[in-house]
Amino acid sequence: MFIRNIWFEPPQLVDQTEWQDHADTWRESLNDNLTYPDDNGKCDSTVESCGFVYFDGTTATPLADPSFLLNQVTLVLDFIESQFTPSQITRQLEIMHDDPTFSESDKGVVLSHLHSRQLL
Repeated sequence: MFIRNIWFEPPQLVDQTEWQDHADTWRESLNDNLTYPDDNGKCDSTVESCGFVYFDGTTATPLADPSFLLNQVTLVLDFIESQFTPSQITRQLEIMHDDPTFSESDKGVVLSHLHSRQLL
């Protein structure tokens, strides 16, 4: 196994309060209304200021686009296949099974996808 360092410089100290405020702003914005905060941490309802848009400015609705969702699932499964051994996948499934935040339906979907890619 190779360990790769993607950083070009050593870590630096950060203002933890500033970082926490930044992380909270983004998490709350995305969790509450799937929008990006503006420079002041606020977001109004216009697509230009906070919605999902493509490079050409057209509105993007990734969560309503089945092809987008299927592509994301494919990317995740490709990653799992290339980075994990069968025993690691099995261990992660055990962890998922013990995690109460996963519903039976969630578990079934995950298992179905893993089986379809012959990862189990």
